[in-house]
Amino acid sequence: MNQSLAPVLCDKCKRPFSKFKSEVPDDLRERISEFCVPAGVYIAGKDPHCTKCGSLGIVDRTVVAEAVLTSQQLLNVYRHNDGGSSAARSYWAQEMGGLTECRHLIQKINEEAADPFMGEEAVCSLDEDSLIIV
Repeated sequence: MNQSLAPVLCDKCKRPFSKFKSEVPDDLRERISEFCVPAGVYIAGKDPHCTKCGSLGIVDRTVVAEAVLTSQQLLNVYRHNDGGSSAARSYWAQEMGGLTECRHLIQKINEEAADPFMGEEAVCSLDEDSLIIV
């Protein structure tokens, strides 16, 4: 079990990524394009007069989690593979349909609930699964 808290965007002042992508660093812009659905991505607002968030751009936090349910098959991959825990994690994510913390964060971003920049700071890089799951 692994969980983190990602900031929840203010519905009143969040801004569409498509219109404000020039404010997003180039490397993050690339990760958003590769791993998210850019049309549904929003970034934190900067309205100094927002009555809902007081210009913070966030109103709450939401859980981004990963829960691995073990099975004999998963334990066999762990024990009998040179990759050990890395091989087991890849097997769990690819073969067992496990929802990684990274995938869960991307899901929250695509649901317009989390800012990608803040999500990466609080949880993980959007490309984390591509780096560790083979």
